[in-house]
Amino acid sequence: MSENINWETLSELEKIKYNSNYLHGTLEKSLQDPITGAIAPDDTQVSKFHGIYQQWDRDVEKERKHQKLEPAFSF
Repeated sequence: MSENINWETLSELEKIKYNSNYLHGTLEKSLQDPITGAIAPDDTQVSKFHGIYQQWDRDVEKERKHQKLEPAFSF
């Protein structure tokens, strides 16, 4: 990769991709967290590049909010 990168002209997404270890990110670490089904915001962008996205279960959204829980995420 070129070391002549003008960081000021790169979009935030391009910066995430550049710093993602060849589009690996920290997905493995994010997915190992047993407390949440969500992944880190930067990993969300990396996963979208691979065609994977996360979505929350809208059927249980109101109940989880009432219980002060985060959304139930799935891929």
